[in-house]
Amino acid sequence: MIFAYTMKMKIPMRAVKILSNNRSKINKILVRQAYRSLSRGSLVEAVGCLEQVAADKISKTGPYVDYLLAVAYLKSDRLAPASELVRNALRRYPEYAPFKEILAYLAIKSGTSREQVIGPIIQYEQEYTQSRKIRKLHKKLLSCRDFEVFQRKLKFEECITLQKPPKSIDTLRYKRDLPCIEFTYNFRKILFSAVTVIFVASVAFFVFNTIFDTSDSSEVSTEHFRLDNHRYPLIDTASGESRFTYKSENDLLSDYEKSRGYIKTGKHNDALLLLNRIMLSNVNISVKDRVVFLKDFIRRVEKKSYDKIDFVKLKADPELYNGFYIIMSGKVANFKSNDESSAFTLLVNEKNDNFDAVAQVIMDGTASVENGVSVTVKGEFLKSADDGGIIIKADNVIAD
Repeated sequence: MIFAYTMKMKIPMRAVKILSNNRSKINKILVRQAYRSLSRGSLVEAVGCLEQVAADKISKTGPYVDYLLAVAYLKSDRLAPASELVRNALRRYPEYAPFKEILAYLAIKSGTSREQVIGPIIQYEQEYTQSRKIRKLHKKLLSCRDFEVFQRKLKFEECITLQKPPKSIDTLRYKRDLPCIEFTYNFRKILFSAVTVIFVASVAFFVFNTIFDTSDSSEVSTEHFRLDNHRYPLIDTASGESRFTYKSENDLLSDYEKSRGYIKTGKHNDALLLLNRIMLSNVNISVKDRVVFLKDFIRRVEKKSYDKIDFVKLKADPELYNGFYIIMSGKVANFKSNDESSAFTLLVNEKNDNFDAVAQVIMDGTASVENGVSVTVKGEFLKSADDGGIIIKADNVIAD
């Protein structure tokens, strides 16, 4: 009887030890698989692996898991969760330098001007002196003429070098040692099978909810740009410096959801008007991150809706109408072109050598126009120009 009692106590203790060892090994395998998935561009698989590892509060994972998950979030255009993840991780791992490249990328993408972001970039350059990409980013930032264009065109690969897994993960080979009792083998097999099933189900659920928006028949989906107000406040009610003020999060969420609704129905300028108001209001940085990426989402839509908007309105409030997709007609002057881009002056509403205003038009590629030709420009309103005109990034130039 004494022998039987001893065996009953020993098996559960052994099972707990096996569970702990297996969990650590499986986590390392998932991290290694996530790195390979990121290298191939399979973002859904990478995020699925890493979120499962990050959710494990027992096994110690170190800074690399947080780093790799933040990279996966950034590549998935999820700026806000990446920012929060990195800042929390830095409290635990302040010496892990690769986080600085992520912070530099976040600073550029969420900044409002070159003057605002140059200080943080210099700081990260000093804190991570081995990073060639931050040094190059610093030089490019100083030489850029138009910060908004630089910000929009900046690519992930220009800022961040994907770090390889540590040797403890990269050299791991998961092998099942033959156990001394059948219970050990079955436990490992069941555990690994259960993890596999859960992982596949999680990935399927993630793909379904982020790619397909079943609440609307529109082909445009913005589900992964929702705001989450459960973890931190979305507005600063004490702020008195913002141009627009939200007194409650419900009002903010209402405007934000309206903008998403406008995007789904193709009313891009209506969406931009609300998004620009939010950007100029007393919301926190995570909300502004979402606004930046929603605006970029609109920019990538192939079929945009363009509106005729009065030049005076655009010139009077360029911040509120930033990014609007407009139609403007006039005569071409000062046309210049090369293999990569074209630029010209648009004499707005020109008739008999009289015109209402001047717009500087830039576009990628070569425009099939010449000086003196009347054209209609469809494009994105960028900002006011120093000469009293406005700047338009043309998507299409049509000779009348």
